[in-house]
Amino acid sequence: AIQGVNTVTGNEISTFGMWTQLNYFLNKKMQFNTGFGFDNPDNGDINDGNRGRNSFYYVNTMYRVFPMLTLGFEYSYWETEYKNAAKGTANRFQTSAIFAW
Repeated sequence: AIQGVNTVTGNEISTFGMWTQLNYFLNKKMQFNTGFGFDNPDNGDINDGNRGRNSFYYVNTMYRVFPMLTLGFEYSYWETEYKNAAKGTANRFQTSAIFAW
């Protein structure tokens, strides 16, 4: 389902959400970040089985190996509620390699 519009009624879905992040630079090479966010549509605007509140929390670290290469590792936890259905959760681990030129 498209989350901005109720595909059955054609009406707009009202929602409230936010995202925020904190950064800490240990030194010129090492950085730590943490944050969270959520999207919370009005349950009266969505159909049974549609996504309701969706939220996530994360923490990561990034290490600048040299000016052109940064390596990162992140853990995040995701939780999605559905209208009149079981919620879903996920624990996610990921790595990254960022090349800048």
